[in-house]
Amino acid sequence: MNWYNFYKDRLNISYNKHIEKKYSLFIKEIEKLINPNSTILEMGSGIGSITKILNKRKKGNFLISDINKNMLKLSNQNLKSIPSFIFDIKNHLYKKVDIIHCHGVLEHFDNTDIQKIIKNQLKSCTHLIHYVPSNKYKIQSFGDERLLSKEEWFNLIKPKEIIAFNNNYDLILKW
Repeated sequence: MNWYNFYKDRLNISYNKHIEKKYSLFIKEIEKLINPNSTILEMGSGIGSITKILNKRKKGNFLISDINKNMLKLSNQNLKSIPSFIFDIKNHLYKKVDIIHCHGVLEHFDNTDIQKIIKNQLKSCTHLIHYVPSNKYKIQSFGDERLLSKEEWFNLIKPKEIIAFNNNYDLILKW
């Protein structure tokens, strides 16, 4: 299965409500950082579910990026008026934004790439916030996720803060 096939049937209200409920703490942590003049970039956006929720609740300049053009096509269906661009998250973004957020991205990379991603993102934003699943999950949802503990994430990329939620199944990494 590929990403497009995994997500193509999830462009609906019930999936959005599921995301809004399950990841409410992650969404609230991003909302705290947004003001009307903020530029907010979701990298590895997939279908853009987090940005869709944020855009309904807050005013700001929202952008999305993904390396997969088919996923951007789905996100454009989901988000209609939010600018999008193809971008490899491992590269340095030569544009400064206020907030970069990512949901379920880092766990698909090896340690070297994760460190490179974070280093490059920190050069391009004031606030960086990632969601990752923890090692409390026993089964990977897509099959290639690296399910690391809170301590392993801290030792790997040294976020300023890690917030565990959903009974420690999910982690928010903040810089």
